[in-house]
Amino acid sequence: DNDPLPSLTISDPTLLEGDAGTADMMFTVSLSAVSGRDVRVQFSTADGTAQAPGDYTAQPLTILNIPAGSLTGTILVPIVGDLLDEPDEAFVVNLTNPTNATIADAQGIGVILDNDPLPTLSIDDPSVVEGDVGFVNMVFTIRLSAVSGKDVSVLAATADGTAQAPGDYTATPVAVAVKVDIPAGSLTGTVMVPVRGDLDDEVNETFFANLSVPTNATIADGQGVGTIIDDDPKLDIDVQSFTTRGAAGLNQLEIRYEI
Repeated sequence: DNDPLPSLTISDPTLLEGDAGTADMMFTVSLSAVSGRDVRVQFSTADGTAQAPGDYTAQPLTILNIPAGSLTGTILVPIVGDLLDEPDEAFVVNLTNPTNATIADAQGIGVILDNDPLPTLSIDDPSVVEGDVGFVNMVFTIRLSAVSGKDVSVLAATADGTAQAPGDYTATPVAVAVKVDIPAGSLTGTVMVPVRGDLDDEVNETFFANLSVPTNATIADGQGVGTIIDDDPKLDIDVQSFTTRGAAGLNQLEIRYEI
């Protein structure tokens, strides 16, 4: 025989991951020409941005056989479905130690396409007792509807309601909105707004924390209502009355208010 050995190449497939269970990603190993002999090659998987076992089922070193007269063989790798919004991810299948062939392309790159929607953001409606002096922090909690595989961020700014800045709280205007980060794998982030204490007896007051410009999420509830609870006692008014006789002999009523 004077014919050269055929060469092996491996494909670079993609697969939509799904939401549950597993689905097989198929790598095709092809010969450059039909051979009169069985061709064998070893293969194994290796992590890339996709990690086993969370994203796919790793394949240990295994032999693939392409029978004489055939041009292709296939390698199946189970892909794990999930509900996590994340970037598309990749892993590799490496070919080694061929028999009756050479290797022209030794590495196949498998891309797992994410199919999950962006999570949504919502902000709560906290309250805090104002205190008499200094400041106390009102904490707004921002929540994701589901854990994300991506870092999520959103801008937060305050706006007056019945509470007015700076007398009742420290404002964060839209122009200098605070960036709130929720790292991948986390569900919550927080915004702290200083509330000013005083000695004034007054009604409970409210202001707002507004969300805008989300990254890797959408906004479901973008406005939190913060309630400042007054803790000052009501004023006591002591009313005293008595009568006196005036110069003309008439009775006069005198009322004094003491606060």
